[in-house]
Amino acid sequence: MIGFAADGANTMFGSNHSLSTLFANEIPHLFMMKCICHSFHLCASYACKTLPRGVEDFARDVYNYIQNSPKRLEQLPALKLYFQDAVLNDRLLAAQTIHVKAMDPSTELYLNFLDYVLPYFHDINEEMQSESPKLYLLYERIFITYKTILECFIKPELLQPTEGEKNSSKDFDLDLENKILNLDYENKQNHVPIEEIYLGCYFPVIETRLSG
Repeated sequence: MIGFAADGANTMFGSNHSLSTLFANEIPHLFMMKCICHSFHLCASYACKTLPRGVEDFARDVYNYIQNSPKRLEQLPALKLYFQDAVLNDRLLAAQTIHVKAMDPSTELYLNFLDYVLPYFHDINEEMQSESPKLYLLYERIFITYKTILECFIKPELLQPTEGEKNSSKDFDLDLENKILNLDYENKQNHVPIEEIYLGCYFPVIETRLSG
């Protein structure tokens, strides 16, 4: 046995008496790696925890309320009208709660941001689950996704080579790639001002409409 891969559950990769620790004791040189699909899912889940709880509750409440409905409602304006009618006709507290959240301007902004960013994680996971060999594509796809996310909040000049780096580089693409991979994205000095963070192409339009 030369390698072992599994999801990141404690039973598989926990530090105490997990399957990976048992394998490591018996096969010291075993190569072990957590499932990349599961890791990407965890990245998105942990990031979503920084959003207000009400956004997740709203999405769950809407799903639970209309999952058995013949109507397929995907757009927020349609949801507002649907639940406005439900408040009057169904007279249920659940419908009223959802309607209040739907009418909150911040709900539209958060949902628009999620509509922009979550497909990046979804698309990568689909690539990982492909039934055809795509190993030769994965590194490039992951790097492009990572760079795209950085471009949303990192100062642009930090993602481009300086003139000195251009002149001294023997392998321009590789050097730029290493520069991006070694970038300290957590350092706030590397971030653009908060008002310049890119949150999707429709975000400024919605923000202007709501503030007006």
